[in-house]
Amino acid sequence: MTNADPSRGFGPVMYSFTLSYEERIPPFAVRANDVLNIQPGETKALELAVTNRDTVAHQAAMSVLPTLKDALSFVPESSSEGDYLIENEGSAISGGGRYADGSNDFVYRIPVPQDLGNPVLKLTLSNRFEMSLSADGTNWNVVDYEADSSVEGSANIRERSYPVGSYASVAEAVYVKIGDRYGQGWGGMLHKLTLSGDSEPELAIAFPDDHIEIQPHQTRTIRVLITPNADIATASPQQPIRLSAGGIGSDYMLPVKINFVKPVYAGHWAAAPISVDGIVDEGEWSDAQDIVINERDPDLLRYGALWGDTGHIDARYRLKWDDTNLYVLEQRQDSEFLFTETGANMFSSTASMLFLDTDHDKSGAAYRSGDYAVLFTAGGPDSQPHAYMRQGDDGGVQEYPLTDAVIQSKVDTAAHAYVLEMAIPWSALRSTSFVPGNDEVAGMSVLSTRKLSGNVWGQLMWMGNGDDQANWADMKLVGKPAPETPVDVTPPTSTSPIDSGSRQTVTAADLKNAQDGIVRIKVLENKESVWLPTDIADLIGSNRLQIEQHHMTVSFSREQLQKIQSAATGAQAAGAQIRFSAALVPNETVATVLQGLNRSSLQVTAAGDVIDFKLDVVAADGSVLPVAAFADPLTLTLKVNPDANARLSGVYEIAADGTAKYAGGDLTDGAMTVKIDHPAAYAVLEYDKTFSDVPSSFWAGEVIKLMAAKHVIEGVSDTRFEPQGIVTRAEFSAMIARALDLKAVNQATFKDVDSTKWYADSVAAVYEAGIVLGRSEDLFAPSDTITREEMAVLAIRAYAYKKGHAGAGASTAPFNDLDQIHSWAQAAVSQARELGLLDGRGNNRFAPKERLTRAEGAQILSELWVALQQ
Repeated sequence: MTNADPSRGFGPVMYSFTLSYEERIPPFAVRANDVLNIQPGETKALELAVTNRDTVAHQAAMSVLPTLKDALSFVPESSSEGDYLIENEGSAISGGGRYADGSNDFVYRIPVPQDLGNPVLKLTLSNRFEMSLSADGTNWNVVDYEADSSVEGSANIRERSYPVGSYASVAEAVYVKIGDRYGQGWGGMLHKLTLSGDSEPELAIAFPDDHIEIQPHQTRTIRVLITPNADIATASPQQPIRLSAGGIGSDYMLPVKINFVKPVYAGHWAAAPISVDGIVDEGEWSDAQDIVINERDPDLLRYGALWGDTGHIDARYRLKWDDTNLYVLEQRQDSEFLFTETGANMFSSTASMLFLDTDHDKSGAAYRSGDYAVLFTAGGPDSQPHAYMRQGDDGGVQEYPLTDAVIQSKVDTAAHAYVLEMAIPWSALRSTSFVPGNDEVAGMSVLSTRKLSGNVWGQLMWMGNGDDQANWADMKLVGKPAPETPVDVTPPTSTSPIDSGSRQTVTAADLKNAQDGIVRIKVLENKESVWLPTDIADLIGSNRLQIEQHHMTVSFSREQLQKIQSAATGAQAAGAQIRFSAALVPNETVATVLQGLNRSSLQVTAAGDVIDFKLDVVAADGSVLPVAAFADPLTLTLKVNPDANARLSGVYEIAADGTAKYAGGDLTDGAMTVKIDHPAAYAVLEYDKTFSDVPSSFWAGEVIKLMAAKHVIEGVSDTRFEPQGIVTRAEFSAMIARALDLKAVNQATFKDVDSTKWYADSVAAVYEAGIVLGRSEDLFAPSDTITREEMAVLAIRAYAYKKGHAGAGASTAPFNDLDQIHSWAQAAVSQARELGLLDGRGNNRFAPKERLTRAEGAQILSELWVALQQ
């Protein structure tokens, strides 16, 4: 209001002012009767009771709200503040915070996780502060300050927010400096610091009852389908949803509790003493289970702890045992290593700690009788590896040089990687007697310490949060073989002269009835063998010969018969005949074989007869020349019992000692067909493999079982699959090579793929096929992990290799995070989705840069396997 005539008297006078509004109350009241208990990867329905409080009917429109999380938070003088405070120029603790006045200041280095979207620092500040941010700790930008130079104490205390994504984009950290704006009196004071941002949803949400109509004052049950991400690490995820009508919504936090099952580490038997030389020999370590330590590992996030700066480190540990030693392998990558300490201060440099609770009392804090901590480092001030030990007989107050241990390391500073191997004698664990053996259990955990320049320090503990044994993992010793009596599956043979009455002789007349290019010979039930005429190859001409005996059929081409007959040379060649036999292995022998194959995590059953197939060339003088191998593989077909689970069945070669080797098998019309390169006993077996950490309700449980039955994937131990573990380039190469049955012609020439490594042949095979290429001309990077977008590219290359084309582009809607997929991967992701090879991670997100999990690897290989059968 203004005075209309400023030249005359008083202007307008206002006596009152009233603002009226209509309060709109959300129409829905929401409640749940109970918390939904659910496992990672499992899908369950949460039932909500929704009441319409309005006087008119409404449709409940349901939506998922963004998920926010605090990445870190601390208050001054707390123990966690010390993890981030890197400079302190005269600041002090007073008045409920840390303050700096005059020319003093204090600086924090705040690590910013890569997966934190739109990171924001929230600082509770007061007094005459000046707040600066930096990407490198050297070049500073003043982003905020108190404008009122007279303000004192906490009169201006409040939380202030500062976006920091641009600062953290390079170094994955932001530097925060707080000082005095005016250089007099009370300077800047910090009361609390929190880093928060958008997080990827940990729950996939679906609304089957979306837009359901609810009458006035009516209560209806509405279902929400919830699937926790397979790699979820939060026990009580905070996921809000909204039920809205007419632009007004009711927000509701879903009551969900994740039921985690803490894994048991399987310590595998070392069949021979491990060579402790600091060089990874996969022949020694391939069956050992990985312990993964990084800030992304689901097991660590669920059951472990992180302190300080934990970015970049990626450490893997493996343990094995024999009657004399506990063997340890560490493989670590990090941005830098500082081997500055040994002994009592080793934990403040680049080092590791192995915790053991050999009497397994699982209570109280270490160190008591039976408790040990082995501290070890790949290098010290003398550039040599060291091992020390704390033990329970003195309460763990002193570190002893572990002189009984053998330890060696290889540090590659340029590659920011090292390998450490160590043998710890069981006899060195002296505070309590421990005798290693199958099924013995000890408490165990591993801790990694990192130290970098600039006083950067961090620790990551795999299981537990320090010395409390109750939170450590369990290690169960397994795999020591028991003496076994060899099982002979070879049917009895006679040394008497050949019985002409037991043989079926094929004549030229029998070979004239070819149908569809195939000459079929069925062995009569009272005959043990089939004798083919000397000129068999000429008699069948361009046809193929099929011989069937005891539900086994073997197919020969003319060229294959000629090569088999060439086993007889010189004078023996004239009049030589091929003899074919397929004998049933006795049932009692089959039962013994199956008993030897079965164990708690594997059920093997016969899905057909076990048939011992032999080929000989019999010369005219009666001498027998056994055929040990085929120059060209033969096609063998075995009938499958109709009540068997054909999806889990395959053809196996049964060796004389009772072991079974997978040979493959394609199922058509109730029979399995496979290529074989030598005679042997063959059978169709149903292979039902289970893993303790893959429940039947797990989203990928069936495909893991299927791919295990096809021997495409393997567990990290006999009983654990580790579905949330990450997949390396070497591992995925091996999976693809097995799935496509690829064989290399030449060895790979990559400098970092030793020909003795377990994956060397697979890498060579997928490289020759053009499926998995090197990181450069001479480096393959076998230990690098696979991202989901890389997985899509490799899957499409594998599909194209077998099919001759990569399929069409997608006609389905694109993923919501399409803009995050690299341009080189977008076509492959689109094609793979159209072919049904892959899915997103919920909410139509592909998560291209997330690392591929072992469960996801099994899923895509299963879909690829199915697609290639079509």
